[in-house]
Amino acid sequence: MNRLMMIVLLVGAVFKSVAQNSPNTPVQEELIKQSKLLVQVGNMLESKHYSPRSIDDNFSKAIWERYINKLDLKKEIFLQGDIDLLRKYQLSIDDEICGSTSISFLPYALQQYNKRLDECLLQYQQILSVPFNFSKKEKGLPVVVSALFPVNENERREHGRRRLKYMTLQTFYLDQAVKVVIDLTTSHTVNPL
Repeated sequence: MNRLMMIVLLVGAVFKSVAQNSPNTPVQEELIKQSKLLVQVGNMLESKHYSPRSIDDNFSKAIWERYINKLDLKKEIFLQGDIDLLRKYQLSIDDEICGSTSISFLPYALQQYNKRLDECLLQYQQILSVPFNFSKKEKGLPVVVSALFPVNENERREHGRRRLKYMTLQTFYLDQAVKVVIDLTTSHTVNPL
């Protein structure tokens, strides 16, 4: 009986030790896998790539800029405050790639992006629930993508409203142009001799 009790206590201690040393959630386990993969990719970029890159702060800054631009090129989703918060990761992505810090930029960026995307979808539904006033003269949208993100939700909403109104007008005029072309081609058919 004494021997059985020792085995149970030993097995219990091992399980407790494993449970304490292993991640508690599947999300944490996935982050550990991603971190290992990221370190391997970083090693390959530095040593085995046909054009090796130095994984440093300059690389980190370039990755940060490219990723933010891919997520929100037209600056319609993130607010300036989000970008300010994400900027703290601008020079630490290289550390995440090298494995000296845990992955935190990507999960945080995606969390903020998904949060803002949900807000934008709700705003668009609200905007589209009210007919546009096409008799009201408004300043057009800039052709060039703005260098700044909206400061607050009201500014983002107004930009979204104007963009949706512009897209509606654009679609209307395109439909009208197609109808004119179809009318011209069908009314001017050539009769064979």
